[in-house]
Amino acid sequence: MIFYFHPGSSLFKVLGNGIIEVAGSLDFETDTSYSLTLKATDSGSLNDTTGVVISVTDVNESPSFIGAPYSATIAENDAAASVVTVAATDP
Repeated sequence: MIFYFHPGSSLFKVLGNGIIEVAGSLDFETDTSYSLTLKATDSGSLNDTTGVVISVTDVNESPSFIGAPYSATIAENDAAASVVTVAATDP
């Protein structure tokens, strides 16, 4: 039995035993699921097609600062001054 995606997929591969594995980098923020068409062909050239939906779950990723590192200069006797504004994103 030969398994293959039609059309092909750069993010997933199917092994000869029918196991589907990840072959590329998945990102929940880009795509939350993938709809694939899988074909199976036997030694007599008969085939069948089925749909496969793979859902991606979100993983808590570390935030990252925008514009870091930060620095500021402040007068020694200016106790109420705003020193610096920082910003971060949380993917």
